[in-house]
This record gives sequence, C-alpha cells and structure tokens, in this order.
Amino acid sequence: VNRHPVAPKRNTTGELLRLAELATERGPVNKQDLAAKVASSTGATQAEAQRTLDATLDAIVSEVAGGGEVNLAGFGKFTVAHRKAREGRNPATGATIQIAASKAPKFSALGAFKKAVKGS
Repeated sequence: VNRHPVAPKRNTTGELLRLAELATERGPVNKQDLAAKVASSTGATQAEAQRTLDATLDAIVSEVAGGGEVNLAGFGKFTVAHRKAREGRNPATGATIQIAASKAPKFSALGAFKKAVKGS
C-alpha cells in the first residue's frame, strides 16, 4: 500500500484562506495545527508532517542565520535585516546613548500570499 500518494495540485491561495479562517475562528494557528493540515492535505501521518515541517523550518532558520536568504515563490522571502549603529535617547533620563548595530530576521510576503490576505 502506498502511504504517500502524490498529492493533487492544490490551490495555494484557497489553502491560505482556509488557514486564515481557522485562525480567526479560534485564534492563531500553531505548529501542531499546521502539521495536521499538511498531513490531511498530503495523506502523510501527522508525525511525518511534523518532522517535515520541523526540517523545513530548521533549514530556513539555518540559511537565514548564516546570512543567506530563502525565497519561496508565491509565498515570501526570508532575509536578514541589517540595522546600523545609531544614537538614541534614554526615555527616563533623556541622556544620549549608543545603540549597537544589529541583525534581525525579516519576512516579506509575495504574490499569492499577498492576494490571499487582501481578499483578491
């Protein structure tokens, strides 16, 4: 018995809208909810979907932490935002302080994801 049938081509915008509806009905979708959705869409077990999701997220974090970028066509781009060192003010005392340069993860939504959120 083939436990991993080839998943039919899915309407990703529709899938994103269903996840958005789920989030508004009962709060944010967590990683376990996402794994359950992947499992039901692909025919994989929830444990297999969880491992796949964990591996995917680990790969994204590893690539971006190393200074790279991950571009998922139609979904979004994960990059590193570089912030320059600058002067700031301590709000309690008004004293000038130096704020060190820093890096932070950044996500930019693309294509179908933007359209799904806008409701187009």
